[in-house]
Amino acid sequence: MEFAKGYNSYVNYLNILEETYKDNKEILNEYYANSLLMIMYLVIKLADIGFIHGDYHCGNIMFDELDETFINGKKGRPLFIDFGLSKKLSINESNIVKSLIKKQQYTSLLFYISNIHKEHGFNLASYPKTYGYISGSYNLLENKAAINFNYPPFYNRHNVNKRIIDTIKNRDIQIDKNISHMANQGIYLPLSSTYINKLFRGIFQNNTYNTTNTNKSTKTNTKTNTKVKSKVYNKPVSKFFNKLTNKIKKPFAFFSKLRKNLKTKKNYKNAMQEFATANKLYPLKA
Repeated sequence: MEFAKGYNSYVNYLNILEETYKDNKEILNEYYANSLLMIMYLVIKLADIGFIHGDYHCGNIMFDELDETFINGKKGRPLFIDFGLSKKLSINESNIVKSLIKKQQYTSLLFYISNIHKEHGFNLASYPKTYGYISGSYNLLENKAAINFNYPPFYNRHNVNKRIIDTIKNRDIQIDKNISHMANQGIYLPLSSTYINKLFRGIFQNNTYNTTNTNKSTKTNTKTNTKVKSKVYNKPVSKFFNKLTNKIKKPFAFFSKLRKNLKTKKNYKNAMQEFATANKLYPLKA
């Protein structure tokens, strides 16, 4: 659950825009376009993971006009509420969505989402005044019908598609910035040995030092009476990372660097010892 602290309803946000910029249509249209592109981004990403909101009228969208951490270089952050009419896409519907995303045909995707038949008997395209702003068949600012976004500052579907592509790129840039900021702040929670083992299991997965053959790891197949040896995680590796965790204050950033270091080294012991020396973490023994 996410508390909508600092958010306003999207309806109220649009009313504030119209009142603030009633004498400057160009700025008004651009602010509206930016907020709409952010909402489109959420609709597209939700469809990408296999769901549609199903009821994205303006009353079901919250908007924080002061937030600067959603899209790089833009203010604003949308938030969907009320998922009572949401739907999981079928395999066929999901395949069509994935195909359109792969081709970067985002306006076609928004039109397709609007026309997906809902279980309760209607699709969103049947109510253009309520939902058509997403697919370009309604202009909320002018409160009138439109065709393929034929109103400023969009004018046509091609321009909208280009701006959606730019929005997705800028969102990815912002995500990287947010992650980098988290890494610089550090994560001050202790990491359990179980979590560390899972975190680094992928690094050592295909190496001989990740497996040890012990009596405990030998299982008998009752059907063939043959012994099968399973893989066991190397205990010295776990001990080493436990010691690292106790000595460092920012595990997130530290382990990211360590992961890169280990991937470039074939001998994991040398790689860890070199890294420990460089970061003055001695005495440490794997």
